Amino acid sequence: MTTPKGIGFNKLLDELENNGYKMSTPTLSKHLKQHLVEELKLVKFEKRGKQRINYKINHKIYERAKKIARLKEFLEEEKTEFYAKPLKQQITFVSNVMLIKDLEELRTYISSVVEPEKTFENNLKLIMLKKSINDIFEKWFLAKCKENPDYGKQAMIKIDEMIKNFTK
Repeated sequence: MTTPKGIGFNKLLDELENNGYKMSTPTLSKHLKQHLVEELKLVKFEKRGKQRINYKINHKIYERAKKIARLKEFLEEEKTEFYAKPLKQQITFVSNVMLIKDLEELRTYISSVVEPEKTFENNLKLIMLKKSINDIFEKWFLAKCKENPDYGKQAMIKIDEMIKNFTK
């Protein structure tokens, strides 16, 4: 499917079978049409004549999918690194990220009051802050606490200690 002209249906079916993927003609046809062409738009098709259709990769979508796969891989590495840290470091990291986000949000609210002409920009910024990628650390941490209630209880004790030290 990487050739500029694309590949015909029967040739594609043969290639799949030669590489160990057994699939009936109707199954491949349905999969190509419904999933790869219409839903994912990963494959483009071009009619050549009455019954001749060539399929080829939509490189724009394919490159985007590769970037997403790399991002997922990066996030998995970050998650592993995050979980490897001691509990107190995890809590400190998550609370710092939350604090920075809250301070940025407060700054944006103040900007809207002091500079009303920037209200639209600030509203967009607030929407983006609500959907921050940094929330992922908080979600990972809470998932670990949910998965392991003893860990969650230890976390609550550590947080109470940190609050006491902070408010002294």
